Formats: sequence, structure tokens, C-alpha cells
Amino acid sequence: MLLKEFILWQVGLSLATKELKENSVNIEQKNREGSTAIGNPAKKLKNPLLTHYVNSGINLLDSIMLELVLKDTFFDMPQLLETATQREKLVSAFSIHEYWFDIGHSETLERAHGEWK
Repeated sequence: MLLKEFILWQVGLSLATKELKENSVNIEQKNREGSTAIGNPAKKLKNPLLTHYVNSGINLLDSIMLELVLKDTFFDMPQLLETATQREKLVSAFSIHEYWFDIGHSETLERAHGEWK
């Protein structure tokens, strides 16, 4: 689907994202006066469910996007995404629903190896 929509929409860069939901116990909640509710237990949220969309690390890009990459310097995907949006290039995100978790740390990489044995 990601490739199909990438071609159909004719975008320069498409990112596959994963929806992550988590409970958070200690969130600061702004009250009407704009001050934070930290330190006032009556105004703290109890176990709110937070939803985040994270880049899964699967990215498709049109070769025209390479023109935005600075030569002879470190240039990562967040920089490319920022540069593309600043220059009003078409960028899309595609939500994946398959099993996925971040293996960006050695502990989670080891966990992944254990789950796929």
C-alpha cells in the first residue's frame, strides 16, 4: 500500500508511521490561567492515554529529493523532511498496522532477536 499510494499521489517523500499508545502518569496539565498543574494532585490527569505517531524507518523518496541533500555533509531523514516541507515539496505519511517496535537501542534489538527465534 505504501508504494501504491506513493506512486498514486506523486509525492517526493513518504514516511511509514506507526501509531503508539501509552499510559502516562505524570503529565503536566495547563489550567485556564496558563500555569502548570504540577504539584497540584487534584489537577493531574490520572493515567491518560497518549497517542504518538513515530517514523517506522521505512521511507520512500523520489530521486528529485536528492537535490535537497547537502553535499559532503551529514544529512539525515529529519533534515530532509524539514527541507522538503520548507520548500513546499509534497510529503506524505502512511500508517502501518503490522507488528513493529523500535530497534534503535541494543536492548530492543536483542528483544527482537529473541522474539524472532
